[in-house]
Amino acid sequence: MKKLIVIFLCVLLVSAFSLVDALAVDTIRITTYNILNFPDAIGEERIKHFRVVINSIQPDIVVCQELNGHLGAYLFLDSVMNYEAQSFGRAPFNTLHYQDIYNSLFYRTSKIICDSAKFLLTGIATQGERDIAEYYLKTVPDSTQFRVLSVHLKARMEDSLVRFSQATMLRDHLNSCEIGTNFLVVGDFNIYYSDEPAFRKLTDSLENNNGRLWDPLDAPGYWHNNQAFASIHTQSTRLTSLPDGGSPGGLDDRFDMILCSSSFLEGGELRLLTDTYTAFGNDGNHFDQSINSGTNSAVPSDIADALYFASDHLPVYVDIEIEKVGIELVNNQRFSLYNYPNPFNSETTIEFTLPKEDKVTLEIYDITGQKVLTLINTTKPEGLHRVTWDSKNDAAQSVLSGIYFCHIVVGNSSQTKKIILLH
Repeated sequence: MKKLIVIFLCVLLVSAFSLVDALAVDTIRITTYNILNFPDAIGEERIKHFRVVINSIQPDIVVCQELNGHLGAYLFLDSVMNYEAQSFGRAPFNTLHYQDIYNSLFYRTSKIICDSAKFLLTGIATQGERDIAEYYLKTVPDSTQFRVLSVHLKARMEDSLVRFSQATMLRDHLNSCEIGTNFLVVGDFNIYYSDEPAFRKLTDSLENNNGRLWDPLDAPGYWHNNQAFASIHTQSTRLTSLPDGGSPGGLDDRFDMILCSSSFLEGGELRLLTDTYTAFGNDGNHFDQSINSGTNSAVPSDIADALYFASDHLPVYVDIEIEKVGIELVNNQRFSLYNYPNPFNSETTIEFTLPKEDKVTLEIYDITGQKVLTLINTTKPEGLHRVTWDSKNDAAQSVLSGIYFCHIVVGNSSQTKKIILLH
């Protein structure tokens, strides 16, 4: 009989997670885009081109570099992001430190909530040491938390030591995050090759790897003016100069990137789909050329023209898959189950919301269907509840690294959620 019960639990758990996997089709598309001193560099003349680009990408989050203050942010929101419908909101703007150019983040309000923003002061703006913006976001409706940091590191090859200093400050900040924290670092890195000290500082394995970044393309090498990396170059979209002051020279640098924490690659609640990583408009055949030169096999000619005139950088995007947090109905009202961080090291917080007072059973099972621990077995009032699992079983013994299942029963309804322990 015990064997039958274990088999039944395994079937139940596998069925539950097959259903979750089937439902985990929601994605968010995040785009980083250096929009070239907008709107000062004849910005209003470029608005129509930005509209074409953004409409083609269909992003859910757009992180921009090189905005000239509040005016640029408001104008881009109203005239580009919300040109056809009031679908996007704007994250808080940096008011702490004067700069000549700023970061800004725009998000689709039906899929994303911006809780807050912080800004890392990296130095003197007039020397090009631009502040790093950190945006605290969560998904709708399941409130999965993640951070997006926007960087615009010091330009010019000879300023690699300044970039290294900025990267060191960023890595130190990210190392203070808890293990398993979801973060993306996006923007114009102005880095020329993967062995440059700034890139090594961000991506190398160090004593503290909480803040280590990963390149989804895993494309080490000397990117600058190297045709072997033509398909991932993002700057410059023009061979010759235009009146907006953008850099000429044709596509020959991989300045614009999206890097991620390990949690985005480990199959947790948010999973970066590496095969969707795209330098938009780059077909790999325009090395040292303008993006609209001849035929562009990646995009139609009108989009290639828009990319050419909009900015001297190409936008880069990637899709993030959201593992839907289970949401069930209890007497026609919703209750939810969530945990963070996930994956976790030693300890994770499990959070659930009850629409009304009810009997709650919350248990942890291992991959074989064996119960590891009962965390809750009592009646709980309406509202938000949190409990911590310290990765120990009912006998107070630490369990091994691996996949576990958090199973909650509320009244006659239940949910199961996969959680990952990494010692």
